[in-house]
Amino acid sequence: MTDADVIVVGYGPVGMVTAALLGRAGQRVIVLERHAGLCNLPRAGVFDDETMRTFARLGIAEEMLPKVRVQSRYEWTGRLPGAAGRPGPSFVACHRPRAGRRPGHGHG
Repeated sequence: MTDADVIVVGYGPVGMVTAALLGRAGQRVIVLERHAGLCNLPRAGVFDDETMRTFARLGIAEEMLPKVRVQSRYEWTGRLPGAAGRPGPSFVACHRPRAGRRPGHGHG
């Protein structure tokens, strides 16, 4: 077995960034992922300024800038169902209301 300082389980967005930051900090990283390839679907519909600073630390912020757009607001729209009938995590929907519609009235 290969020696490692850190094992990252899962190579989704968080695992990918964690492995990259740890590697840049000089840690020997092994990543364990159950899927053979990367998911081609969007995994982060919204991220904040701290995420952009992390992208800058990884040297990919300039590449990301043309592909993102600033959302002026977001709203909490509900909860996902949890296990055993308990409430699950909240989720966020970001959108700009259509012209002529007021935020919170009707479906955006």
